[in-house]
Amino acid sequence: MQVIRENSRSRRGEIISAVLFPVLILNILVGGIAIIAHHSTHHSATESFIHNIAPSPNTLGVFFIISSVLIALATFVRVRQLRALEARKGLSEENERLLEGAFRALNSHSIVSISDEDRNITYVNDAFTDTFGYSRNEAVVAPAYIVYEDGGKNESHSDISSNMANGSMWQGKQTLKRKNGDRVAVSSTFIPILDGDGKRTHTVCIRSDITEIEDTNNLALMGGFLG
Repeated sequence: MQVIRENSRSRRGEIISAVLFPVLILNILVGGIAIIAHHSTHHSATESFIHNIAPSPNTLGVFFIISSVLIALATFVRVRQLRALEARKGLSEENERLLEGAFRALNSHSIVSISDEDRNITYVNDAFTDTFGYSRNEAVVAPAYIVYEDGGKNESHSDISSNMANGSMWQGKQTLKRKNGDRVAVSSTFIPILDGDGKRTHTVCIRSDITEIEDTNNLALMGGFLG
């Protein structure tokens, strides 16, 4: 953050200098011409020319006042703009840190996968590889329905596809399969990622393995029937 502040101060100084320098040079030139013209006692051709083009003391004073006001206004406005930009940049960096922390927390507790608009997987976390038995190289670029028992042709997958196309989130329970063929029960949340035109570019899927819970509930249900 200290480096960012120093860079911001440097840019601010460069911009202010760019505003001030041309006007100050102009002031010096005009002032020099006026001094030569109004204090000269000779009447060479060059000095006569300078005397004719030089402004009067009153005009010179007005010019200095107006130019000073313009410099002050330009500097004030630009500094305010730079401070606003720095504030927004600070908020943006803070938000990025918060989002990064939230994503790390999510990765450590959930099964996360991301697929593109063609439903090909572009990202999986460690929990995904541990749960389904696929390596990251096997999962990435594979179709998202790689973990579906019937190749993603069931009713729930149809509902998911419809919601994603409409830009709506989908939540529910699913029964999927591991690489070895074993079934795994999950609680899933699908979130579409849209671009500025509202077109879906990616789908984020967050799952929790609830196989043990479902097995326990099923055993309890069977025990109730048998008892």
